[in-house]
Amino acid sequence: MKNYKLTIVLTIAVIALSFQIKAQSLTVPGFDIILGTNDGRDIGEKTEQRALVHWVKDQLIVNYDGDFEGGTIVDSDLTVNGFRLKLQGGDFQLGLSDGRPIGNKIEQRAMVHDNDDRLTINFNGDFEGGTHIQSKLYVTDNALVSGQIQTRSIKVTNSPTADFVFEKEYQLPKLSTVEKFIKENKHLPEIQSANDMTENGVVIEDFQIKLLQKIEELTLYIIAQDKQLKAMKARLDM
Repeated sequence: MKNYKLTIVLTIAVIALSFQIKAQSLTVPGFDIILGTNDGRDIGEKTEQRALVHWVKDQLIVNYDGDFEGGTIVDSDLTVNGFRLKLQGGDFQLGLSDGRPIGNKIEQRAMVHDNDDRLTINFNGDFEGGTHIQSKLYVTDNALVSGQIQTRSIKVTNSPTADFVFEKEYQLPKLSTVEKFIKENKHLPEIQSANDMTENGVVIEDFQIKLLQKIEELTLYIIAQDKQLKAMKARLDM
């Protein structure tokens, strides 16, 4: 009789539990959900195996205190509906177990919160094939590139022009003045010297405009000389 009553109680408990699981929500009144402590699989040094913890400051922590020493693995798509995905550690690693080849630098750190509060992409060149951006890249501040840039084209959208050379009021420098400047300074007027380029670099935008200015000035010199030659030839033909 006692066993019969016990069976009834257990059946009711199972039915109640099944009802709770099928309901719209499953409420766990305590702080922690503990998994795997009695499932027969190996347990590391941290034996509590707290999978989910409602921690202080109303935070939900997955794999609290690293109880699952193998880490937290998501075997399907992970959708984050919030605005932020925060990584409290320094490195964000990718591709360690995706079956694709890994080069000599096997840590594959995709993003690193580096020294001087910098965000480094492809830290230490761990992805030896480089970093590919397959859509537009917008940089709203100065960009520093320490290596070589290879590109099919460069378009500068805010450059001024050197067409002021062709305005009537423009005073074309005398060739004798230009010659004197070159002898004294070993470079063209308004163009950086070789030493200045080596020490301070070259601003391509400004440099291109200055070169265009010198080409336009040279064109005016040639036109003037052509007129002189034609005038001399006309006098000789008389």
